[in-house]
Amino acid sequence: MKVRKSIAKKSITLLLSSFMSVVSLLPSVSLAEKAEPAAKETPFPPSANTFSALALPNGQIGNEHIKAQIDGYGRFNMGIKDLGSADHWYNIIYSWPSAPGTSFTTVKVDGMDQVYGNNAAFTTPPWNVDDTTNEAVWKTGDISVKQVLQTALNPATGIPDAVKVRYTMTNTGTQNHEVGLRMMIDTMVNGNDSAPFKVPTATGIESVNYEKNYIGDQVPAFWQAFQDFNAPDISSQYTMKGDDATGPDRFTIANWNSIRNTLWDYAITENRQTGDSAVGMWWNPKTLAPGETRTITTYYGRPGVGGNQTLVLSGRQRLSYPEWSTSPMNLIAYINNNLGSTLTGVTVKVVPGPGLSLVDNDAVHSVGNLPVGTNAQTTWRVKPTAEGVHELTVNAYRDGQAQPFATATYQVEALAPVVPPNITLGGNRGNQSDGTPVAGRTAPLTVNASFDNPRAIGVTLIAKDATGDQYQAEMTTTNGVDWTITFTPSQVGLWETPLSIKIIPRYPNNQTGPPLNFDIVLIDPSGIVYNAAQGDQNVWPPPGATVVLQYHDPELNAWVNMSEEAYPGRLNPITNPQTTGDDGRYAWDTAAGDYRVVVSRPGFQSATSRGCPCAACRNGLARGPDAYGSCGPRPRRQRCSRWRNV
Repeated sequence: MKVRKSIAKKSITLLLSSFMSVVSLLPSVSLAEKAEPAAKETPFPPSANTFSALALPNGQIGNEHIKAQIDGYGRFNMGIKDLGSADHWYNIIYSWPSAPGTSFTTVKVDGMDQVYGNNAAFTTPPWNVDDTTNEAVWKTGDISVKQVLQTALNPATGIPDAVKVRYTMTNTGTQNHEVGLRMMIDTMVNGNDSAPFKVPTATGIESVNYEKNYIGDQVPAFWQAFQDFNAPDISSQYTMKGDDATGPDRFTIANWNSIRNTLWDYAITENRQTGDSAVGMWWNPKTLAPGETRTITTYYGRPGVGGNQTLVLSGRQRLSYPEWSTSPMNLIAYINNNLGSTLTGVTVKVVPGPGLSLVDNDAVHSVGNLPVGTNAQTTWRVKPTAEGVHELTVNAYRDGQAQPFATATYQVEALAPVVPPNITLGGNRGNQSDGTPVAGRTAPLTVNASFDNPRAIGVTLIAKDATGDQYQAEMTTTNGVDWTITFTPSQVGLWETPLSIKIIPRYPNNQTGPPLNFDIVLIDPSGIVYNAAQGDQNVWPPPGATVVLQYHDPELNAWVNMSEEAYPGRLNPITNPQTTGDDGRYAWDTAAGDYRVVVSRPGFQSATSRGCPCAACRNGLARGPDAYGSCGPRPRRQRCSRWRNV
């Protein structure tokens, strides 16, 4: 089997801030006046090495919502801003903003456990890529582990008030290895080192301040930690499932003084009070073949909260179109009796505003009696019915009272779809994670649009690429309602991604409707798999070949399988491997770098292409076929490609 290969590359620019400038850009932090937490010993302290925790001047990242601090060994802690105060921040991992060290991550390789960051094994020590991202690469044997901490959109709220914690484990050797991960977080909320938890289960939300295991299907999508159950607005949420989060095989609420002495195995004491609380999250070992990666992603930040100290609402605050159009969100109400007398016969009622509906038609929930100082919670399933910002109200009543003793409002933003609902595409190659469609530069693209009420008398399509080149044409119709056009971007002079599409309907009396706008990511058809025995002319392309795209990671000095989890934003489409069809083609568009493909098919000998170094492309040059070309000035629209036979 041979591989004909042409993979597009784009130049990228990295802006690296100096250590001092990074620090100066981070605003000062004010904590509530609380007693300084007692100092703790660092579990499994690193042996002396060249990376001192005190020698990392750029170890803080963050934004106006959340901050994380990372030491020279990769250990970290976090704090978030109190929504109820102009300048109050509070810690959610012990004991931010003091130096981290009491939480740590364990990497298990072939049954051996090691603490991430120990043993002077950094190939890239922790450093700030920018004000919002810290990266480090640490290695144990053949396994390289990249830790990335980055402020990100919070799955709990939809706004950037969480830190994404991502570990990418790569087998850089030539043999299979069994690789797993455990994270241990020393929880602390606003100075409370015995923070209690709320955990969603199949029967509701349970309050937990004792050791407890959640295994397999029992592992929740998230957990919340609180300063106090009576102050539910001072809290945090750790997201373990949903979106791109990687659900663990086990989640455990634990006593820190006990779990800190373990690297992997930990047996809880049933119903023992946590005291100094902590959590463990386990991702059991899996086999990594040479070049294979495994990525684990979680998020820690603020819960979606609103209301007051008596009635607090928690849920998503921003939802993408694919999220809200297909499934409901959970709205949790926390009721806290801080009113000085027993509340009897408590009920709570949700009143959705325009644009929101109740999935189960269960507006009123009964909570029962609440003695002074106790709390309860209940959950509704709510679904937006239209895009926009929608508001709902929850009222809490005591038995026999017409007026609520507590009221809270909550806003949910339902984002518009990337592609308008009356637009469909043909010839596209799927979508990115945010819903942006992907299409080929040199393949036909069909755009369909429907205009029924009112009916359009004409529809104009304007397509413009990233360099400003434009293609304009009239769409056609056979029934006056459904309009269509087919064009190949490269054949009409459009090369650079993204491709911006504007569709303008026209109506009688020279009236035009609002234009419909959306983007398309363009990729190259990057190669053909063919049968070497047939020669180079009129070859038979065997369908059903598996094509794996590999990237030569300079940090690891190894070829690794590309994935969106390990290298976000570097390839389109994100499917890897691909399976060829009848035409034998495979297609990716990639960021600048060195790439190769590995091809296999039953009944054929596997093949690996030679690497395609695109330094010339990154320097504004293009390289032609080896037999003919050499580096030279890159003409406009010339693709950087290299054709090789294996």
